[in-house]
Amino acid sequence: MDYGMVFQNAIALDGSDRDVGKRTTVWVSCTAKPTIAGGPPSAGPSLHEARSPMTQAAEQMTESEFVHLADGMYKRIERAFDDVDPDLVECEVGHGTLTFLLPGGKRWILSRQPPVRQLWLAVATRGQAFHFDYDATGDAWRDDKGQGLELLSYLAQLLQEETGVTVRF
Repeated sequence: MDYGMVFQNAIALDGSDRDVGKRTTVWVSCTAKPTIAGGPPSAGPSLHEARSPMTQAAEQMTESEFVHLADGMYKRIERAFDDVDPDLVECEVGHGTLTFLLPGGKRWILSRQPPVRQLWLAVATRGQAFHFDYDATGDAWRDDKGQGLELLSYLAQLLQEETGVTVRF
């Protein structure tokens, strides 16, 4: 079903203050890609169809189940850093995030995202971010883009490449 909404004094898509007209119609659809002004949306997959089976399964877990699994992963990662020289890489947990402190003031952040039941890894040194869903069949956190990335093995690989440190989870 499509819904056309009219906004008064709309803001330009490029964020500028230029006048885009007094009336702008925005089309929104539950089963198509939205378009702006000028007509109905183009055909495309629905939001439900675009999600992976793991993402759909993760969304069905309760928030307390998610927090329990995420906390378990954080503890496992934190324990692996007990034997790592903090001058090479340090791991800190606080406020739902796990921060990796690398030489030169570099930081990576692993954070819980309860609304979507995912763990997000921001690797600022590479300008990359990864989203991981829990895979109950393999008891692992796997990337939501289907690249075959498993959180712990990918994190170990990144740490080895960036710092030369071998971490065993």
